[in-house]
Amino acid sequence: MAQDQTRYQNKKTVWNDADIIAIQSVKTDGKIVWEKTNIGEFKTALGIGAEGYLRYEVALTQAGGVKPSAVELTNELGVILSYVYDAPGSYFIDASAPIFAVSKVYGVQGMEQSGGNPSITLDYVSPTRVQIRSTATGGSGFQGNDLLNNSFLEIRVYP
Repeated sequence: MAQDQTRYQNKKTVWNDADIIAIQSVKTDGKIVWEKTNIGEFKTALGIGAEGYLRYEVALTQAGGVKPSAVELTNELGVILSYVYDAPGSYFIDASAPIFAVSKVYGVQGMEQSGGNPSITLDYVSPTRVQIRSTATGGSGFQGNDLLNNSFLEIRVYP
């Protein structure tokens, strides 16, 4: 359910459990309306994740001259992300709506399950695009294909 921040202005939460919240809203004609949503969608609409930022977690695998395949683990961004091959070791992540901002989007890399550990960097490109680069570690330091093998990446978007 796509929602924006204005939807929750001038509303009062009257019931809350770990998963569902009910919100009272007074419309311009004076009628009271009740809405029910889950807490994750509510926080996403307000631009607040549980940690103070929104998270996107993914396991990436890439081989040859094609875009990475992505196993999405967590998506609190409220947008759909898609991947585009740019050049060896360089890939774009495109969002279906503006979500990224300069100095408000960061990448956190984890160890890949196969035991290797390429460096993954994330750069802001536009409100709907970031770029990731995979670089070999262990002395060679080249940027290239075939380095991502179930590699973990978390993208954090701050309000």
